Amino acid sequence: MGELIYLDLNSSSETKLVTGTYIFSANRAEFTMVDASIGFGVEVVSYAGTIIEATCGTVEVSKEGNQTVLDFSLPLAGGATVSGN
Repeated sequence: MGELIYLDLNSSSETKLVTGTYIFSANRAEFTMVDASIGFGVEVVSYAGTIIEATCGTVEVSKEGNQTVLDFSLPLAGGATVSGN
């Protein structure tokens, strides 16, 4: 059991996540995020737990050396916002 962040990001590359700002969208296109959710107390195999869908938001993808960094701000259903990296 644990926490999770699910981000369905659509890059301009078929082989890697490209740096840039990804925005929430109903349609798949370059630099969009078509689905995002936050989970608490989630059991990985059954996906049971508390899952809250994001209603909009942005993800900034950057590189620091060999690492990919994700900075996100996701307003959730219910009014709260989850931010982090």
